[in-house]
Amino acid sequence: MLVRLLTVVICLIEIHSICRAETAVPVRRDKPKNYAALSAENKTIEFGPFILKAEELNIWVSRDDQNVIRLKGDAQVLCGETRLKAETINLNYKDEHDLRIELKGNVKIENERDQLRMSAQHACLEYKKRFLSLTSSKHETVSLIRTQNEQTTEITATHILMRYKDLQTMLVQPIENVNINERQATLKDTVRVATTEPSQFDFFDQIAIAQINLFSHDWGVEARKPYVRN
Repeated sequence: MLVRLLTVVICLIEIHSICRAETAVPVRRDKPKNYAALSAENKTIEFGPFILKAEELNIWVSRDDQNVIRLKGDAQVLCGETRLKAETINLNYKDEHDLRIELKGNVKIENERDQLRMSAQHACLEYKKRFLSLTSSKHETVSLIRTQNEQTTEITATHILMRYKDLQTMLVQPIENVNINERQATLKDTVRVATTEPSQFDFFDQIAIAQINLFSHDWGVEARKPYVRN
């Protein structure tokens, strides 16, 4: 009787462990975990500082505690007040200082706090260098739109590079086929993002686009014209 009772208890413990494993968000070390079957309609999970959504989603942690996230198919990452969209998104990080995000295919980057909207075919954000690049395919352009003080400024170019001069000041350098247009802002220019809690992983944080360097790789050169004003 005692042996039978112990057997039942052990079975119950094992069943409980399996249930917990199924309901938790599993992360495997050195082996990708496929979340494609997480939900048939809405494959969305929260992982660390991010809300992730994609048709196919893989997360794993390397032996040196590097988090690796792969999203494919209608991929979306939400962090703070920034939303990233693309056909594929790859994230690698230990902490916010070495976070690198690469986006490919129909890239859209939006930030509500600083009212920024960007589009490109490829984008790369490097947090350690505080650097963002927007690149296009052949015969196409990228765009950066910012609305401030009822004024909307749209920059289009073959490439646009952005980096932080300091914690709040961002420099913008459009390269090749540059066109800068200023107009009165409309309601359609307003950026709305379903924001999460403020996060140190958010690339944008109340920035001031201080200068635009045209056709120059010298970030120290002052803008020829203050197209974007604080």
